[in-house]
Amino acid sequence: MRSRLSLLVVVLLALAVPAAAIAAEKVYVESGIYPAPPKVRPHEFLLSGDGTLAIYGVRYQSYGGAVAEATGRGYVRGCTPDCAQGKVYRPQAKIRLSKITRCEGKQLYTKLEYTFQGTLPKGYLRHQVFDLRPIGENGKPLC
Repeated sequence: MRSRLSLLVVVLLALAVPAAAIAAEKVYVESGIYPAPPKVRPHEFLLSGDGTLAIYGVRYQSYGGAVAEATGRGYVRGCTPDCAQGKVYRPQAKIRLSKITRCEGKQLYTKLEYTFQGTLPKGYLRHQVFDLRPIGENGKPLC
């Protein structure tokens, strides 16, 4: 009788692990300021309308919990003599995603923070926070 009970416990535990894994919901994130379908673990973030600020080569140390942490490279174009001809800088970046919000049926990270390490052109912030909530046609956040 004892071996049957042990077997039953083992079988129930084996069934519970896949159920827990299936129950875990994916967390998405907008990969920039332009409307696009949200992604899981995007490898780049486009953060300016004129193409002068982005983060690429993103590699995650953690993802899916309350906070996601990653590293990558910044793409920062200086605007001297103008933004089209300015020098490109590629500082190392530390990225933090947080503030999970349910929006349009999905869980989304809606806050992106980055910190750049290295040389930057004049006028660029070393640390910045972005609101990545999707924007509706009226220009207001959907969630």
